[in-house]
Amino acid sequence: AGLQNKVLMGMSMGIPVVTTRSSIEGMNLPDELIFSSSNDATDFSTKIIEAFKINHDKKKVILLSARKYVEKYWTWEFYLKQLHEKIKKLFSTRNRDEKKS
Repeated sequence: AGLQNKVLMGMSMGIPVVTTRSSIEGMNLPDELIFSSSNDATDFSTKIIEAFKINHDKKKVILLSARKYVEKYWTWEFYLKQLHEKIKKLFSTRNRDEKKS
């Protein structure tokens, strides 16, 4: 989780994030928001070079989009809302099952 937090922190600060696929496993990040690679050293170094060579305007769009993504989907509010919806669904299913009994 520590490495995933660093990825999110970099994205939120508008810093290009070059990382391996295994370090972001389970985060469901859109591919276009990060410079990700396999766990292969050659592929990783290629992604670093690509991050430096990318058109400035395109890089700006990627970094701004990454920041907006973190602000929208990686907040307490977002996850508490999902939790609330799951609890509501659980109780509504339970109440419905009790009424059938």
